[in-house]
Amino acid sequence: MGYAKNLLIEQMLGISKSQVTCEHCGKTYLQEVTDQVPGFRDLDYDICPYCHEINGSSRSEEYYNYKID
Repeated sequence: MGYAKNLLIEQMLGISKSQVTCEHCGKTYLQEVTDQVPGFRDLDYDICPYCHEINGSSRSEEYYNYKID
């Protein structure tokens, strides 16, 4: 029940998770993307957690990137 509940909460909050490969170092990392609140939008960068290079940016989404162990 815990997993299903967490998945439902993530869907309600507009959180999506995926594995992304860095364009610079080629390592794969876990990325969570959420929608920014309208009216409070800032430029957010997709930064690789391994090499710290930028893989893109958005004014409508926020990126949370994590190393995969």
